[in-house]
Amino acid sequence: MFDHLLCDCDGALVVSDVIARRVLLDMLRTAFPALDSDAVQTAFDAQAAPQLSGLEMRFGIALDDGFRAAFACNAEAALERSAAAITAVRRALVRIPLRASIVSSQPQANLAESIAHAGLGDAFAGRLFSAAGVSRPKPHPDLYLHAARELKVAPERCLAVADNVAGLNASRAAGMTTIAFVGASRLPGGYAQVLRKLGVDYIIERMEELPEIVARAMAGTLQAVPR
Repeated sequence: MFDHLLCDCDGALVVSDVIARRVLLDMLRTAFPALDSDAVQTAFDAQAAPQLSGLEMRFGIALDDGFRAAFACNAEAALERSAAAITAVRRALVRIPLRASIVSSQPQANLAESIAHAGLGDAFAGRLFSAAGVSRPKPHPDLYLHAARELKVAPERCLAVADNVAGLNASRAAGMTTIAFVGASRLPGGYAQVLRKLGVDYIIERMEELPEIVARAMAGTLQAVPR
């Protein structure tokens, strides 16, 4: 019934976007002391990953090439020190009898670095798909459909795991069976109930649950969570 597992990166596999956001926020505070930190944090929460151009437009600031280069360097250094896999994700992936790939809004280079720093590179064998490969990012289904085409797998034969609404909506719009992971530390309380109201049928709180829910999906016995 299913041939492939597509995983979001930040918040589903790796705790890395939190680190990059922290670096960027510290740099913005230094460069723009008058900037409202709470408003910047709110803007971060609405994004799958820090988008410098979006911040420039929203707050009327200009981030020159020097700032961008320094952010890339500082973020990479912070990731090398602190990037970590979501608890139990490696053990979960080993127990799942499906090939796995990553679909992420991160730039390809950052994505590869995040996975490598978290010690998960071998689990995906280079099967990394970034938003650079499509014209429309999540929540549009383009990235998931692009990954399915490249993998030569029908979208309906893909299971997708994501933690954020954009990824969940994108994979569902692509016609994939979608599992929401709500165990990331960055997620607010009550998030699972919000997802249920949005129509997300399959929700897990711990990565240890993923092999079982994949097994049920493959056996055709997966049941939606009650609302």
